[in-house]
Amino acid sequence: QRIKDAGGLFILMSQWSHALNQDREVSSIVGASAYSRLRIERQLLEYSTCDAILCPSRYVEESHIAEGLPRSKLIRIPYGVDCSRFSTLSREHPPEFKGKFHLLFVGSVIPRKGIQTILDACMIMPRGEIVLTLNGDPDASSWELIRRMRGPLLARGILVRVDPGPPERNLRWADALIHP
Repeated sequence: QRIKDAGGLFILMSQWSHALNQDREVSSIVGASAYSRLRIERQLLEYSTCDAILCPSRYVEESHIAEGLPRSKLIRIPYGVDCSRFSTLSREHPPEFKGKFHLLFVGSVIPRKGIQTILDACMIMPRGEIVLTLNGDPDASSWELIRRMRGPLLARGILVRVDPGPPERNLRWADALIHP
């Protein structure tokens, strides 16, 4: 409120869905409210006080609308890069992956982020020399899924790698980026 009182604009960046939506989603997985009531109340106060909310995706934007925020208060600014303004990096592949198509998933390797969908999609891709790098830290259920599907995927020519480190080293030679 002090920003507005001083004549400024209060712009909120919403990385995730609306706080109530997010709490419902997480609660449906863990069986209890994932966030303190204080945190949710503070978030709701910020939504009502701010002049605008920046949303990185249609999903985030629609979650705010579904909770009653006016569309006029929401500004969608997708994550991404205008490729016409930036030059590409060297695409020197590590020797063990040379000549293979490289899919790079960057994000939380969890069911809510679509790990099952990604692995299922790989199963119906044409056979070939493909590397799928999961650049994140899988939760227990995702590790189980990866272990279960690794063999059938490898039989189709798809190598699944898990690399929880910084994505920069994989971005250099990725052919396609998946960012949930």
